[in-house]
Parts: sequence; C-alpha cells; structure tokens
Amino acid sequence: MKKLLKLLSGAIVLVLMMLASFKITTNADTGPKPSVSISIEGNTSGMYLTLLSSKEGSGPWYVSEEDIAEADSIDTKFSDYAATDSFYYLYNYSSIEDGSYHWGYYPPETFKIVIYDSVNDKIITDGIEYTREYFHTIYTLTLTDSSYNVDVTSYDTFTVDDESGDTKNLVLGFLLRLVICLAIEVVIAFLFKIKRWQYLVVVCANVTTQLILNLILLLIIKNNGFNEAMLYTTYTFLEIAIIGIEWLAYILFINRANKENEISKLKLLIYSLSANAASFVLGFIILQILQY
Repeated sequence: MKKLLKLLSGAIVLVLMMLASFKITTNADTGPKPSVSISIEGNTSGMYLTLLSSKEGSGPWYVSEEDIAEADSIDTKFSDYAATDSFYYLYNYSSIEDGSYHWGYYPPETFKIVIYDSVNDKIITDGIEYTREYFHTIYTLTLTDSSYNVDVTSYDTFTVDDESGDTKNLVLGFLLRLVICLAIEVVIAFLFKIKRWQYLVVVCANVTTQLILNLILLLIIKNNGFNEAMLYTTYTFLEIAIIGIEWLAYILFINRANKENEISKLKLLIYSLSANAASFVLGFIILQILQY
C-alpha cells in the first residue's frame, strides 16, 4: 500500500510539473487554440495579409488607442479600408512574401480576407465572408485578375479553396495525434513496469478510444461549427469517460496478457489517470509547436 501511495504521489507531482511547464510554454493560457492558415499561390512580393473581423474583438485582439497611436503605414492601409466596410481591422497583419499566412491565436470566427499590395499600392479582396468551421482552418488562396487570370503582374482579386475538411488533412491530423498519444502512453507504461503483451492491450485500448474521441469531436465541429463552449465541455467529459473505459479494459485484459506480471486494479487506475493526463498535456504542447 505504501508503494502505491508513493507511486500515486509521484504521478501527481509529475502531472503538476507538466501542467506548470505547459502554462509557462503557453503564456499562462492553457489548452489548444483555433487557427487559420492560408497557402497563397501567385507573386506575393511586397504583399501583406490580414483578416477583418465581423466583431470588434477576438480573444486578446481588439482596437485600442495604443494600436491607433503606434500604427504603421500598413496598419493605416488596412484600417482605412476597414472604415469603408462593416468589418473591423484588429491591428494584426503579416507579410506573405513566403507564400503563407498563419493566425494561430484567437483568429476571428467570421472574417474577410484582405491583402495589401505595396508594390502597386492597392487593396485586394474578394469581399466574401468566411467562417471557421474547423479547429484548424486551412485555405489555399490563388491570386488572379478580375478575369480570374493567374498569369498577370497586378492582381485584382483571388479565389479561395477550403482544405480544412479534406480527407487527407483529417486523416493526417488524426494519425499525428494518435502517434503522439501512443508514444506518451507507452513511455508511462514502461515507468509503471507494464511488460510484453500487456503493451498490446494499452495500444488497442488507446487506438479505440482515440478513434471514438476524434469522431465525436469532428461531428460536433461539422454540425455546430467551432462552438468553443460545447467543444471543450464535451472534450472534458469524453476524457473522463476514456479514463474509465481504458481502466476497465486494463482490468479485463492486462493480467490475462501476462499473468506473470500481475498488476492491481488500483495501480491500473493510477496508470490510466497518469497516462491520460500526460498525453493530454504533452500532446497539446507538441501539437501547438507543430501548429496542427
């Protein structure tokens, strides 16, 4: 019993240390954040891109007197254009000379894509309202002229393809999350002295629960858009349910897989709690670093 208490205390300390590290890494703002990523096709030399918001603010982004006072020439171009539109410029833009754009911290939920061409001193936009329907929204933007000709030196508009729901991206994202989760869970299993075929039980249980988790979250996002309250609430309850399901699977099959290495129900519960907490925290850190 003393050994189990020491093991439980160690697991709690480990989780707390990871949580503290996670908070530092994400500037005291835990959890994953939605993002908008755009791949731009065309000559983007001297171009800048922003997302005009349908609301006056999005997360930490809002128009302040300090922003207005410190505005540079690019800010002025975007804010002047926003003044002619019903959307708001939140004083956040990026150069797209490398052909890519990423807003990874509270991008607007409903927005317009606006580009400033500093070479020709003109604003380029298609005037369309876009809405984030996926956690990570991915677009491919092709610059064209008014006749949708891509082989020009001065662009007037662009076309946008939504790649967010593309099967390849969904499968790749799921596989990436699954590999990270399994790697972390197996490392924790090693620390708990799980051996031989018992690892197969761990892998099978996690593949099953991760598949169910991702399918449910995908259906929520698909049917309700990116509803943060609904998504995070469901995610929390699902994580709790997963701990229970995996613990039950371990009770039923772990000791059958290797009778010589019998593990108590309490130790299996501590393992399930520790492994899921570790994969939850470390998984978020790794996925944020990879921007996926």
